[in-house]
Amino acid sequence: MVEFSRLRPEGRLQSIRNGLQVLGYGSTPCLQELGVSVDPNPMAIEGRILPKPTLLYGKGATVQPRNGQWSMEGKTLYEPARVQGCAIIIYDRRFRPQAELHLKQSLFNASRMLGIQGIPPDPPVLRKTAIDGQYWNHLKEVAIIHKSVKGNLPNLIIVVLPEFGAEDIYNRIKNAGDIKIGVATQCMKGGKCAQGSEGYYVNVCLQINARLGGINFILKPDAIPLLTDTTVPAIVMGADVTHPPPGQSAWPSYAAVVGCVDSSNSKYIAVSRAQAPRAEMIQDLGDMVA
Repeated sequence: MVEFSRLRPEGRLQSIRNGLQVLGYGSTPCLQELGVSVDPNPMAIEGRILPKPTLLYGKGATVQPRNGQWSMEGKTLYEPARVQGCAIIIYDRRFRPQAELHLKQSLFNASRMLGIQGIPPDPPVLRKTAIDGQYWNHLKEVAIIHKSVKGNLPNLIIVVLPEFGAEDIYNRIKNAGDIKIGVATQCMKGGKCAQGSEGYYVNVCLQINARLGGINFILKPDAIPLLTDTTVPAIVMGADVTHPPPGQSAWPSYAAVVGCVDSSNSKYIAVSRAQAPRAEMIQDLGDMVA
């Protein structure tokens, strides 16, 4: 599934055509007796390409995306966040001192390049095993270490996860940081950040900036007047429903709705609800957007 999702559109189409040949629907005796045939060619629908909006970064720099991609080379963030303190927790036993040094230097360099201030070149580090599961206490412990060294509590904690069993640790760290304590956490797998390139750490810093309330970029005001005209406020919303896995008919589905809360359409809040299993329509939509 992951490999298929990475294919370009023409590759996906060819894969689907190959699948039809393997399945051989058109040669099924039952369908032939009924006079039903399967057209191997997909339905053609006339479409159009929407004009690409211009993106606005810091210091007035603009970018025009091409083929859904663009480069941030030489550009700073539109509104960089301020890191008041940063600490690191490492759960990966294989994460060597050399990898730790690479993490610190790369994160520092990428943040400075993007205009994010406050990430130090040598933040305090706490190494822990993931066996005891006391993640809430680990976050508090590294915060106390930071305060003893820097004099204040951090508002960002970097967490290095092991290659295996990372999902459970991730969920517990996010629950502890976002719900119980109220500190931003940025998780990375040890194998990736140990050898991460400049581009990898730039992407990490983009996530950090958004988590701390910064703005990475906005649409140029004249790009889409319908959304950027401050005299006629507009809101951008998104909604989706996630269903339980096959065979779990008693489990609920979960609906989520997001909506922007600023005039630049860059900051969003989310609301989620549990609802009846397999229900496609969002049942509490009116209450969720009220």
